[in-house]
Amino acid sequence: MSESELKGIPFKLTIEKDEFERIRLNPKFVDFLQLARFANSLAFLSQAFSDYAADISPVGIRQVLRSTIFRVGVLHEGLHLVDGLQEVYRPKEYFKEGFGKWTSDRRIKNFRSRFIHNVRNQMAFHCDPDVIRNTLSKNFELDEYVLISGNSEVGLNLFFELSETIEQDFLVKDHGTNEEKLIATDTFLNTLGEVSIMFVKSTDTFLTGILKELEVNLTKVNGKILTTID
Repeated sequence: MSESELKGIPFKLTIEKDEFERIRLNPKFVDFLQLARFANSLAFLSQAFSDYAADISPVGIRQVLRSTIFRVGVLHEGLHLVDGLQEVYRPKEYFKEGFGKWTSDRRIKNFRSRFIHNVRNQMAFHCDPDVIRNTLSKNFELDEYVLISGNSEVGLNLFFELSETIEQDFLVKDHGTNEEKLIATDTFLNTLGEVSIMFVKSTDTFLTGILKELEVNLTKVNGKILTTID
């Protein structure tokens, strides 16, 4: 699928019921559907981040920070699935051209080992109390200690700011000065965005490959124009 299809004119690809019945339990099709679940979650959380990226209100900051943490957790699980699929799909061109192009990159491996694993286990799916204790037991100084802020005093407009500040500090704890921490945070966010996009695109490449292997006939709808793909 081209970039214009992903970013421009709305479209959808469909298969007939008899085609679906033929492939529904095929392991390759099931593997695609598993990847697709993670791709959808990454796309959702990336959109949640971008929707509030310029919003400096308490709610905006909360949305950006929490979408980032949960995106790391989802990415950890998705890459764990990709690791398992490599044994089967590594020789396939659609895997080489997608996931195989970047998952073995040293920079990505470093990102996984330094950030993704710890964030998933301690901040995303498990709110490990050691994150709080370890941060507060060390040199932790702020210009202002904001316990809570909000766009208003209504529940969903509240932001428990200090807990989030502690998590941010824990994430870049190995970087000394505030300037170094800001640089590390910026690098982290850029890499996270890059890897999230690559995961979604690689899932698309994977789908294209297995559909060809399974000889599936597709119907494509662009707006009101219906065409059949041979």
